[in-house]
Amino acid sequence: MSIGTIIYRFRWQTGAVWLLAMAALLVFVPPPDPKAGLTRDLLPPDSPFYRALDVYTERFGDKSGKSEVVVVFERPDAPLSSRDLSDIEELARRMMDPGIGIHADLLPDSTIRTPKSLQEMGDKNPLISKDRKAAMVCLFLPHKDTSGEAARVVDRVHALIDEYPLAAGLHTAVTGSAGFCRDYLLANERSHDKTIALTVVAVIVVLLLVYRAPLGAAVPLAAIGILTVITTKLTVLGEGLGLSTGAAERMFMLLLLFGAGVDYSLLFISRYKEYLLTGRAAREAFVLALDTSLGAIAASAITTAAGLGTLCLARFGIFRDVGPAIVLALLASGLATLTLVPAMVAIIGPRIFWPQRPDRDMSGLAGLLPQDRGWRFLANRVTRRPGWVLLLTLAVLAPPALQATTLSWCYDAHSSLSAHYSARQGMDIIRRHWSDGEISHAKFLVVSPASQPVDRWILTSMKLASDLRDTPGLADLRGLSTPLGVRDGGISNVAALLLGGGRVQSEFLSQDRRAMWFSATLENAPQSPEAMACVERLRAASEKSLARVAFPAEIHISGATAETMELRDVTQSDFRRVSILSLSVMFLIVAILLRDIVLSVFMVASTVVGYLATLGVSYWIFTWLGSPGLDWEVQVFLFIVMVAVGQDYNLFFAVRLAQECRNDDVTSATHRALVQTGRVISSCGLIMAATLGSMVVGEVKMLQQLGFALGLGMLIDTFVVRPLLLPCFIVLTRRTLSKAARFLHPPIEWLSV
Repeated sequence: MSIGTIIYRFRWQTGAVWLLAMAALLVFVPPPDPKAGLTRDLLPPDSPFYRALDVYTERFGDKSGKSEVVVVFERPDAPLSSRDLSDIEELARRMMDPGIGIHADLLPDSTIRTPKSLQEMGDKNPLISKDRKAAMVCLFLPHKDTSGEAARVVDRVHALIDEYPLAAGLHTAVTGSAGFCRDYLLANERSHDKTIALTVVAVIVVLLLVYRAPLGAAVPLAAIGILTVITTKLTVLGEGLGLSTGAAERMFMLLLLFGAGVDYSLLFISRYKEYLLTGRAAREAFVLALDTSLGAIAASAITTAAGLGTLCLARFGIFRDVGPAIVLALLASGLATLTLVPAMVAIIGPRIFWPQRPDRDMSGLAGLLPQDRGWRFLANRVTRRPGWVLLLTLAVLAPPALQATTLSWCYDAHSSLSAHYSARQGMDIIRRHWSDGEISHAKFLVVSPASQPVDRWILTSMKLASDLRDTPGLADLRGLSTPLGVRDGGISNVAALLLGGGRVQSEFLSQDRRAMWFSATLENAPQSPEAMACVERLRAASEKSLARVAFPAEIHISGATAETMELRDVTQSDFRRVSILSLSVMFLIVAILLRDIVLSVFMVASTVVGYLATLGVSYWIFTWLGSPGLDWEVQVFLFIVMVAVGQDYNLFFAVRLAQECRNDDVTSATHRALVQTGRVISSCGLIMAATLGSMVVGEVKMLQQLGFALGLGMLIDTFVVRPLLLPCFIVLTRRTLSKAARFLHPPIEWLSV
């Protein structure tokens, strides 16, 4: 008994099982925690950046260096008044007072720096701008910036500022690493809501245009609604296994639920419509439609899930956690399309196409007939001039694809927030009144295996300052021998050591005399390529300097630049690993299904070309719009989604071609397969472009860029790679697909109707 016969016979029971599963999960599983995504470490636990933080805590006994909340005060048109400075100090006192405000239990082991605490530095006070129109208060926390504890401390600071009667005209903003993460979470939550809303609208519009029937659009949406509840609750249950249910995971999961779920439903329902057009009875048309589309849907879901599932092997937290959510979404979509959606269609019957009657009226259904003029015209050109079409298409794709191979990636996370977020406003204020390098210093920790005399530490510090001061990209250097910086006069630093030697030593030298730190002020923004290159030069120069004086020590680096460098190294390593694995896995699966190595190589390679062309065009557009480049996350997510989902449409076409090759030669079969699948697969591509492209309405620049690139990529894959490159290659190389796995193209006589 075929799957189509089983589902038709037990259609009511199948629908009831899905509804009962949804009801049980709704009753017994709590809703997802919107802040769950903040409780994870984004970098690997053995990251050198985390190691630097741990070593600093161990040697200096200071646990407050894991993140910071920076409160910025600005009077745009005049210097800060004495009252302003007094209010700033009072607010700082309240921030540390456990008897005031909320979340005071999170304050232990935190430290604070105010303009008054560094007043002995005079004009060199880094917490007051040189024009004296702005000041900062820095609250250092023992919590990682991605933790829920840090987010709650930021909420406390916001509440205290809102309650305090500051003088008119004094502007405030809360930023720093913890402030940024809190606002980034809020922006992702808002982006999630906007994106899903736009996705639903876009899918409804496309489905109505495709089916021109309300029920035809309602069935896939109803199935996806049930799927959304079930998969969301399953991810909550997965928290016990270490899965994350943060905003990013839920957004990608829901987008792929909508995209893949509607695509697979469209493939099945269109086949059902096609068999009704041949005059078959509703039951027979249903069974044939499900049995002939089963192979394509199952193969596509498994191939795409396997390709995207390689994200689970990434070391970067977001990549690793998104992987299981995406796999769950794709497998659930495939299962629902083979059970729930057919059950609903079997219950409704041909009335799903109301007000049309495909079993009686063929006039309104020309989009699915071989006489469809647009696809017939394209099929004629592709099958008659395959060589010219292939060369012309590759020539058009080549320039943007070549551009993509030379791109450098943007790591400036702060600029990715919209201007109405406090963290972004704070960074803008800082950039108006301080140099880019003052935003965040790079902290170098020099650790010796044994205690060293103070004099030797001072001499080592002097040697480091002398060797590093002329490093390109370095603005200033503060340390044990240069507490006021290397750009200040030597007499001033000597005086600071003589007059405040004990305080200077306690600041820069650990009590056990085994560690010393110094900070580097860079000329460029901390997350810029120039800043990262400067820190690399400082690291190399420091190691050489210590080697020359035979000082045994290890160097650990913390700060925003060091964290960005680690993020860059980890994510680029992940990209290489995931791209190789995903391509290998998809190639193996496609090769096993189609039993054609040459065609499988071309199918995978063509999606890579489409990915590179999409990347190049996206780069051109966003740089034209004024962006410094593409966000680094676009590289990975665009690749893994586009290359994996692109195989869906290739497989849809290849399966139909294998079925058509039973009765026609390769050229005729390709022509017929292209015409028959043109409207359907293109509609699938439009739906996927609409769902993934809906991220452009997000409030984070990365989501906007990724949404645009994914939408464009789906269109390129749908209207260029699949209808042009793939058919041309098949005709030129005479691929018959006669050896493809039999379940992909079962003969009609095999099917039990």
